[in-house]
Amino acid sequence: MNYLCKRCLGQFPIDVDSKIFVDYLKVIACGGKGGAGASLFLSVYAKEFAGPGGGDGGNGGHVIFESAQDVRSLAHLKKHLQGISGGKGRRGKESALDGANAKHRVFKVPLGTIVSENGRQLIDLKEPGQRYIAARGGVGGLGNKTLAHSQDNAPRLSYPGSPGERRVLELELSIVADIGLVGFPNAGKSSLLRCISNATPMVANFPFTTLNPHIGMIQYPDAFQLAVADIPGIIEGAHLDKGLGLSFLRHIRRCSSLVYVLDVSVPTYFKQLEHLKL
Repeated sequence: MNYLCKRCLGQFPIDVDSKIFVDYLKVIACGGKGGAGASLFLSVYAKEFAGPGGGDGGNGGHVIFESAQDVRSLAHLKKHLQGISGGKGRRGKESALDGANAKHRVFKVPLGTIVSENGRQLIDLKEPGQRYIAARGGVGGLGNKTLAHSQDNAPRLSYPGSPGERRVLELELSIVADIGLVGFPNAGKSSLLRCISNATPMVANFPFTTLNPHIGMIQYPDAFQLAVADIPGIIEGAHLDKGLGLSFLRHIRRCSSLVYVLDVSVPTYFKQLEHLKL
């Protein structure tokens, strides 16, 4: 199904490549429009004019973000850059029947996703199954059976449904781990993670082998688990946006503790440690 919102076309460039790791995304969330109320009249046996019978319109659907453990990246949302839209409510019906409410549309995001608007953090989705209503659907319009009153028991008017909420939101993925492995490129972080956990990151004899964060779980006999994250290689001046820059430094702040991995075969490994501490 196509969930793109026509009101939001052309706001951001389209890039549907979902194979790469994405940890930051700006999306437009549009709640679904409410259904229009109906202006109809009942006609039953032996009573041709039985009064107003136009039903109310259904409510529009919400756009909801839900954190899930089986989602590792925001890449699957890149195809919705034109706008994430909730479903539209159905129009009111005859015989005083209300239109159906639209179903809410739920989009799964990784654990540790931070939702912000205009630079202000709204929520941190760090618990499995945690939900956030990104945009609320519009209210359904009133039909003439609801608008009838003592002074006008047969109104001929009805109201359209209200449009849904529209918001521009920023999604930022910050991995959650107990320990973060930090070091310069090709220092052996991925090799260490493979040895101590169940993770299988790529290992090769060239720098920047790891471009995306990897998380491995260390299992202890007493059923305790320890999450260890392999942070991509950081170079001197990363805090000034050099190399992979600030894009992966955001993952470090969510680790409970850091372990510096140094290549002692390099004569200046002590200098590397000083740069890492910056």
